Amino acid sequence: ITDQLVKETYELGKVLGHGASGEVLYAKHKVTQGIFACKVVRKSSMNDAQSMSTEIEIMKRIRHKHVVSMYELYETPKCLWIVLELVDGGDLFHHLAETPDYCEKDAARHLKQMLMGVHYLHSLGVVQRDLKLDNILLSAKSRNCNVKLADFGLSALIRLGEQGYDADESGKRKKYTGLKELWGTKEYFAPEVIGQGYGPQADVWALGCILYEILTGHQAFPIMRGENDDKFLYSRICRAEFS
Repeated sequence: ITDQLVKETYELGKVLGHGASGEVLYAKHKVTQGIFACKVVRKSSMNDAQSMSTEIEIMKRIRHKHVVSMYELYETPKCLWIVLELVDGGDLFHHLAETPDYCEKDAARHLKQMLMGVHYLHSLGVVQRDLKLDNILLSAKSRNCNVKLADFGLSALIRLGEQGYDADESGKRKKYTGLKELWGTKEYFAPEVIGQGYGPQADVWALGCILYEILTGHQAFPIMRGENDDKFLYSRICRAEFS
């Protein structure tokens, strides 16, 4: 596939956002007139089809109203063009800043939607691993908007049945401890992540941190001034020491 073929298929517009691996563009399909977001990933030693294979495999599988969906994928010599569902309401971090009267009723509705999305991912063997306010996108810029989980760059895909990972029984699922990497955002790390033996329970802990943050306006486990070593933060997390 050539870059030109992508541009013949989609009319690419303004930049919607930037990431470590590239940018996200507004895209309109020239035949159907459908509106999408196109993530353009510049190939490098860190970003190629092989290194991104887990993220791409996950995106191919998921279709849920509270998770961002992928519609097409193009690979050219220089780039990966990932055509995604357009979610143009910004992220939850900015929504909280712009909604001073955000209340418990809003938080309850949004948390329920996050839980539905996470439950769906876990049933497929997907552990998101980087749930935080920035990765919770909003369907629109309005008070009654819905949330969608996004960004699977650090996610893991577990084979169902591996080490007892049961897609249908949450009690067995949460006993899975096959993941070892310290990946994600450390303020949202679960104790199991710090202990380097975890599974889907890491996402549920992160949702607890998100709920705390949207209700109080503060992180449950912030990096404190003078703590120049992660061990202080990790110690507070493992003791569940929060205000």
